[in-house]
Amino acid sequence: MDTGQPTASALPDEPDASGEVAQFRSTLFKAMDQAVIVSDLAGRVRFWNAAAEQMYGWTAVEITGELVSRLVPPGSVDQVQAMRATVLSGGTWKGDFEMARQDGTTFPALVTGVPMLNSAGAVTGIIGLSRDLTERKEAEQAAQTFLAVITSSADAVFTKRLDGIILTWNRGAERLYGYLAADVIGRHVDLLDPQHAGVEIQYLLRVLSAGESVLGLETVRRRRDGAMLDVSLTISPIFNELDEVIAASVIGRDISDRKRLERQLAAQSTYDDVTGLPNRALLDDRLALGLARSVRRGRPLAVLFVDIDRFNAINARHGYVVGDQVLAEVAARLHATAGLGDTVARFGGDEFVVLSDETSKGEVADLAERIGAILAEPMDISGVQLTISASLGIAVSPPLAPDDDALLRYAQAAMYHAKSLGRGRWQVFDTSNEQRWNERIELGRELSEAVTKNGLKVHYQPVVELVTGRLLGIEALLRWDHPTRGWVPPALFVPLAEDTGLIAALDDWVLRRACRDAAALRREGSLPEKAYLAVNVSARNVSDPALVARVRDAAEVGGIPLAALELEVTETGLLADARSARRVLRSLRDLGVGVALDDFGTGYSSLTYLRQLPISTLKVDREFVQHIATRADDLAIAISVVDLGRAVGLRTVAEGVETPEQLAILHRMGCQAGQGYLWSPALPVGELATLLGAQDGFTVASATGAFKRTGRSRPEPVTNQHGLHRITRLHGEGASLATIAAALNAEQFQSPTDQRWHPASVARVIADVAYRTQRNKQPLEA
Repeated sequence: MDTGQPTASALPDEPDASGEVAQFRSTLFKAMDQAVIVSDLAGRVRFWNAAAEQMYGWTAVEITGELVSRLVPPGSVDQVQAMRATVLSGGTWKGDFEMARQDGTTFPALVTGVPMLNSAGAVTGIIGLSRDLTERKEAEQAAQTFLAVITSSADAVFTKRLDGIILTWNRGAERLYGYLAADVIGRHVDLLDPQHAGVEIQYLLRVLSAGESVLGLETVRRRRDGAMLDVSLTISPIFNELDEVIAASVIGRDISDRKRLERQLAAQSTYDDVTGLPNRALLDDRLALGLARSVRRGRPLAVLFVDIDRFNAINARHGYVVGDQVLAEVAARLHATAGLGDTVARFGGDEFVVLSDETSKGEVADLAERIGAILAEPMDISGVQLTISASLGIAVSPPLAPDDDALLRYAQAAMYHAKSLGRGRWQVFDTSNEQRWNERIELGRELSEAVTKNGLKVHYQPVVELVTGRLLGIEALLRWDHPTRGWVPPALFVPLAEDTGLIAALDDWVLRRACRDAAALRREGSLPEKAYLAVNVSARNVSDPALVARVRDAAEVGGIPLAALELEVTETGLLADARSARRVLRSLRDLGVGVALDDFGTGYSSLTYLRQLPISTLKVDREFVQHIATRADDLAIAISVVDLGRAVGLRTVAEGVETPEQLAILHRMGCQAGQGYLWSPALPVGELATLLGAQDGFTVASATGAFKRTGRSRPEPVTNQHGLHRITRLHGEGASLATIAAALNAEQFQSPTDQRWHPASVARVIADVAYRTQRNKQPLEA
């Protein structure tokens, strides 16, 4: 705003003004930082200083002689006339104007108008002073906006003097603390925190006096009703014009919910929800403290690693609710068995760790025996009677080094050794354990290197239709030809990949390579378009939703249709997390990808379970196929598996078919396809292409004729009912197939093949009888 007004006088260049005075006034007006505009009685510009040129955009030459009304937009002309009337009548006018620049833009200005008088006192014109208010208006608007934001802010905002007296208080503060502004303004801020006022206020004063802010101070404040609040405070200094700290602003936010959640998470992060035991994080702390105490006192510390045997079977049979109750019961028994100073923790899954402090080797062995015994006692879980066993591994420091991570690994290695010896027992880690563990670590490192550097190979085994010998598909089988170890069996390196976290990368590598190879075989005509590619997927990846995208990408990049791809998953893999696995498999089936259930019959599946799974193929495990011609129980299981597959409309594929006799039995029981050495072992892709290109289908001994007798297309299993009864009685008494065959030959009972009885023909008769008796069906072709 103006600090003064020019005195009424003649224009600087009027004749009646002395030259010296005129020169002075002209110089003064030109030097002023306000726009000085002098107009005559007609309203035309007579004088225009440099500040006016900068403010309005016209030079003095351009504007002199022009009407002053050019300086205002059309809507402000009446206001100009009102100002002129006031000034020309001898008065002074002051007010805000909307002014116009030469380029047409407008801006707010504070305009002062005073009359210009000649020596006789007559008004000869108007002297106008203009000050640009743009910055001030913007500042005022910003201040108003800021004040509105502060007033309506959900956060508590107030100001206080350095002595703690509250100056302002917004509605957010009223809501947070429960005090109205009238209740607190003028009072000391310690009414919000009488408990910590001394220490905390002194700290805040030191920071504020230094001109610094306190950001995100988490503390406690008291509401008007006495309740305590968790709050986060941001406190900033307020400065005067001399840059001195005169007050402080405080922004408070209620963080009670977050702090409550943090406390809950802190408990969850150190204790297990299912068992209530310390979890892995707290176990690490306890182990570190225990080792430090062991070193200081010169007493040993034992780590017992406990793993429940076959726990997945409990979840699969009885559900996860029962499984969790079993874990809780195990935890209770471990806690009751361990010593008063011992720590019992849940390591993860079905694994537990016991830290036994200040104990001898003999005492820890006794503890392991007691743990094994108490865990083997029967459990009644929600009416379900269960009996479990556990494998234990023990590592003791000393003599082992006091390294917490190493002790856990050693105890775990000893536990795996106990499992390999038959489960339900305990082992103490020794140098042989250490050697095996180190070898396992080294093999894991080499496997990782083989995955990243393409050191693995994929071989392919044909899948053949039993009736026609037609190629139905090929199964991709991973092989590792180690440069120094030779061929490493998958049974060794696949579990290793699962334990070391390499399995996802391993599965992806095989999937991409197999899709690429199959696409090449299809392009060159070796692999028929209708033949499928089967690829195994680890149990660890079946429940991962990301598997769907990885499969889609591998097929797309490799150049094979999704409908030509089939993923093989193990029965035990599905049981580990059946719900998630079903969702993933359904998504794959929606893409057109086939799903085969591998190793069926080795787990706990049922017809109901099969009907819930989105699978297309059921595979009979080689374990049953291998002795199908010599063991009645394996034959009966194989028949049941094929029958289950037929009942739910699945294709059945037998693995490990090696003899025409096995082929004949599988064909007659209704199995549709097989794979095995009878047709071909798994071959590198080049050798497979040569094999497929050299023949049009696979020919073997006639499946329908392997048991056929001359002159009869379908003989009865036994031509003499007495012979049938003899077989049934001997089998019921537990006689072996060889013993039964020898008895039949000795008693001269006729064989279905017009030859001597063999264990295979005895097994066939037993299976046929079971089929007729249990299912009321015709016997299978003999």
